[in-house]
Amino acid sequence: MERLINRTRGGREIAVQVERADTFWRRGVGLLGRAGLPAGAVLWIAPCRSIHMFGMRFALDLLFLDADLRVVNIVRNIRPWQMASGGAGAHSVVELATGWLPDEAAAPGDQLAWAPRRTSNATQRTSNNEHPTSNIEGRNKAIANSEVKTTEGLGATMVSAWQRPGGT
Repeated sequence: MERLINRTRGGREIAVQVERADTFWRRGVGLLGRAGLPAGAVLWIAPCRSIHMFGMRFALDLLFLDADLRVVNIVRNIRPWQMASGGAGAHSVVELATGWLPDEAAAPGDQLAWAPRRTSNATQRTSNNEHPTSNIEGRNKAIANSEVKTTEGLGATMVSAWQRPGGT
């Protein structure tokens, strides 16, 4: 599993889990049928120059990228039933949970890159047994350690539902 980082901003982590939609079927389905995206998880759709939110149940932030993974446009808080375009040069889009990406994490012109997922102790917690959320690094560690696993389950559930019409 890969992470998405911003090389322009010193390797700042954009996502701790990247799901790829790089086939006709996966691009067409996208995030339809899901209740949301866990913080730190993203869907990367390639190729893709524009998206629609028809039938979606939650808002997204979008990073449109060129073929070299350079940010060409950022669209924040796109709501269900709206459309967005990456503009000239857009080749793919990264869909994130609204609010996950701080303003200073990426800007047009920034160079993004794929990086291997970090390995960490899955049971790491603070002394009061809660996820550390006081800073971005703590939040990223908490997500990498526990919340990310739910996306794989959601994806498998969605795919199963599509493979068995009628939910049988």
